[in-house]
Amino acid sequence: MASGILQLRGINGLGGWNWMFLIEGVITVLSAGLFFFVFPRSPYYTKGGLNFGGWFTDRQARIAVTRVVRDDPMKLNYETRVKPSDVVAALTDYRVWGHLIITVVGLTFHTPYGLYLPSIIKSFGYNVYISNALTAPNYILGFITMTLMTSHSDKVGERGFHGMFAVTWWIVGFALLQFLPDNSPKGVFYLATLIISSGPSTHPMNIAWMTENTAPVGKRTVASGLIIGFANIYAVYASQIYQPWDAPRYHVGNYIILAFLGVTFFLWLGQKYIYIYLNKTRAAIWKGYSEDDKAHYNATTNHQGSERLDFTFKT
Repeated sequence: MASGILQLRGINGLGGWNWMFLIEGVITVLSAGLFFFVFPRSPYYTKGGLNFGGWFTDRQARIAVTRVVRDDPMKLNYETRVKPSDVVAALTDYRVWGHLIITVVGLTFHTPYGLYLPSIIKSFGYNVYISNALTAPNYILGFITMTLMTSHSDKVGERGFHGMFAVTWWIVGFALLQFLPDNSPKGVFYLATLIISSGPSTHPMNIAWMTENTAPVGKRTVASGLIIGFANIYAVYASQIYQPWDAPRYHVGNYIILAFLGVTFFLWLGQKYIYIYLNKTRAAIWKGYSEDDKAHYNATTNHQGSERLDFTFKT
């Protein structure tokens, strides 16, 4: 799309980049307005706006809500307002901070690589229009692999190893981009960018991992807001990784990215084994309780949600 829009350069005195920002901006604003009137409040309340008759019959709505609640019974309390105690609980939970750090460190490479990808491909010897067009397969492949990996992660109920697999994929791609000889064919260089971009994004899975391991709902809501915020913070420093003096191969920048990815690998590993350790420790304590002890715990404990001894973390 960008490749075609850039060829509008000169029409009505506007540059190609002017047209690209104008057209994509209009599409974004119109889409946001459309979603405001079309997107339903919940599976049960789908009427209103442009959904005059609603999406479901009453029976279908009840089935949809039942499926959501069976997947996670705590979603029954989604109408509960966030309390100050929920904010404190989220901010003081080291497990939540683990996911936030994974977000900041693990997504760092996206900003420099995404911003400079057309320029990187152009440096291989392609013209500006072909360079922009060649970015499309990268993102299409990335979407496909992300969908496949997150689906498989949901199916087998595992998060940590899937995240490490994706990080390893990116490390291989950046290592190729970094260490290929300068006289390598441009198709080989482009293949390295394909490997990087086709790596499955871990961010959706990291969000899912955090939310399913964070309860009650109020605490989960705050944690969800935090992870969205942290997914934007990294761009502040990440945009400085690729510098003009380092062009066109960006060797220094790629070394920095490889370092971030190496740390990310061990962050995923560490987060997984924290959950494994907590599950084993809590299970051992719970197993040692008699039925009376369990009843007493349920009646008197101040533990809520993911702090309860009988809460099992997904690993």
